[in-house]
Amino acid sequence: MMFTIPLWMNPVPHQQGIKVGFKHGHAYTYKDENLAAFQQQFAMLLRSEINKTHFKRIEGDYEISCTFYFKDKRHGDPTNCWKTIEDACEGQLFTNDKNAGDIRLIRRYDKLNPRIELSILPANGV
Repeated sequence: MMFTIPLWMNPVPHQQGIKVGFKHGHAYTYKDENLAAFQQQFAMLLRSEINKTHFKRIEGDYEISCTFYFKDKRHGDPTNCWKTIEDACEGQLFTNDKNAGDIRLIRRYDKLNPRIELSILPANGV
């Protein structure tokens, strides 16, 4: 199943969006507000695309391909951007990201139509 999500901005790289705080002498991590907002918006757009189909969330192992069509060359590392997208997809396209059998990341540029294309199949290809 293929899903296309328009990019209204470049994805926030996961590594840049995780922050460390300290409270009562203990360190903790939290999502930067930009990362959280991007993931929330992406998840909403993905849900809208899923609702147009008869796609059922994959419960077991899966194969996924993610093609980033960035507007220009000012973007984060695609692997860090993927983690941001992967977290937003969890629970909608698949139950758990640890079940990823094959992951393929592709970087392209499209000045007029920046987007993310996701293609997902159960690992057995059914």
